[in-house]
Amino acid sequence: MRTDEWPAIFSLRPEAISLASDGVAPPGTARFSGAVQQQFFSGASELLEVNCGDGQLLRVRISAREPLFGEHEFVFSGADAIRVQE
Repeated sequence: MRTDEWPAIFSLRPEAISLASDGVAPPGTARFSGAVQQQFFSGASELLEVNCGDGQLLRVRISAREPLFGEHEFVFSGADAIRVQE
């Protein structure tokens, strides 16, 4: 049996995720979409609360910019995702 078919839970730091529109995603990156629910301003950076569906919320830290609304594409490197549970 292949282990890549089993469900797993991963940990991912908010600053490891970026907006897909901020550049070309190199090989080994994962891409997903989500709806921005909240945006917290913190000086040079902002924390987004992103609804990915099925009750999954992610926090994403990005550089400060104008307010974001609605659905956006995000990317992260697979190397930044740490497996914590199967």
